Amino acid sequence: MDCTDRIAQVLAESALEPICLLRGESPLAAVTVRVPSRGRRFNITVSKRWHEGPTQTPVYWWSVCEAEIDGTKRAGGITLSGAGDEHRDPEDAFWAAVEATSLEMHLAARAG
Repeated sequence: MDCTDRIAQVLAESALEPICLLRGESPLAAVTVRVPSRGRRFNITVSKRWHEGPTQTPVYWWSVCEAEIDGTKRAGGITLSGAGDEHRDPEDAFWAAVEATSLEMHLAARAG
């Protein structure tokens, strides 16, 4: 892992605090954090849903949208959906989003 990737990982880990607030019976339904990566910015949203109602264990899924400095969606930027990629923990959903974004950036760089 190079220095840039390590810095990105540390910044991503700092984004976990609000994501973890989704756990369990929290009234929050979704949290969006902005994560920088290789000079780009991504809004990662982790959302929560109860299949069987709020007395059951919730599941979490993610979405990613590349953002401009002001937080608006970047035209032509990466947009990913983790619909159907359900996780039992919001942190797992967050890391799945980070991995999917990293893979998409890698594939785009190879194609370009």
